[in-house]
Amino acid sequence: MKRLKNFNLPFKILVSFSILVALVIRMDGHIIEDLAEHIRASAWAYATLFMVIQFVLLSFRWEMLINIGKRHMNFKDALKINLTSQLANLIFITSIGGMLARIALSVQHGATVFKSLIATVFDRLMTLGALIVLAALFIPGLAKHVDNQTFATFSTLISTFVITMFVFAPMFLNFVILRMPQVTKLKGRMRYGVRYLKVLLNNPILCGKIVLISLVAQMGLFVSVFFLTQSTGADITFLQLMTVLPIISIVAALPISIGGWGVREGAFVYGLGLLGVPMETAFLVSVQVGLISMLTTVLTGLPALMAANIKLGSLQNLKETLAHVKI
Repeated sequence: MKRLKNFNLPFKILVSFSILVALVIRMDGHIIEDLAEHIRASAWAYATLFMVIQFVLLSFRWEMLINIGKRHMNFKDALKINLTSQLANLIFITSIGGMLARIALSVQHGATVFKSLIATVFDRLMTLGALIVLAALFIPGLAKHVDNQTFATFSTLISTFVITMFVFAPMFLNFVILRMPQVTKLKGRMRYGVRYLKVLLNNPILCGKIVLISLVAQMGLFVSVFFLTQSTGADITFLQLMTVLPIISIVAALPISIGGWGVREGAFVYGLGLLGVPMETAFLVSVQVGLISMLTTVLTGLPALMAANIKLGSLQNLKETLAHVKI
């Protein structure tokens, strides 16, 4: 396990670096000069605004998830925790740092480690679920831009994701896992964690609200991408972008690179390329998305981190504690 952990970071660095180098080599022109030329203050302002809106909506979602069963925090606290966890992703490079920060701060507000862990996992799954739903809704428009074989491949993959996440997974969890004799006999905090899952899965109204917030939050990110794309002069509509952006986001979220760098750029180049956007333009849009995301995270996360009063050194202790939690 330790060897795997030590191999993880170098592997991610290698993936990010290799993809970025491969893309730059294939492109014509001077990337730095092109990036500076296509940066528009107004586009960056709008993109930043909608990314902040996304952070706010995701904080509403976290407030709902962590308060299931028993209320632990208000929206202001949830916003601080969400922004701090986003900043921790940058500080610790990997997403596990953000998860640990989120759990640690939630524990400080009275939630158990087990509940905070489950809520964090569901928070991530809701983002993935929103992207899958949006991909399913807009993928019919992709048929105009790709051949039948490519469209059939994408449609099959998205359909599989939808069925797995929204049909099979809830049924398996609710009717198999939660009804196992070993699970029903759990006591103490583990029993409380099981109760959390049951309350969430058996409350369709609450689930609906969480899914809706997740969908709108992702739309905030996509609107940001649209403004940045328009600033490059690309002749592409928002609806056309939506046929590929959810899929691009799913690929970019794969935990195989540093902050999505490299994988995100490759996904943008391929996805926007299907819509006829030049490789250089797609690459520049992706780089701007990454830079603005980092800038927004730092500017909003630093005040939240200071206000949250979390000791980053204590995250190692929490990590050791979570290693002994049996789910």
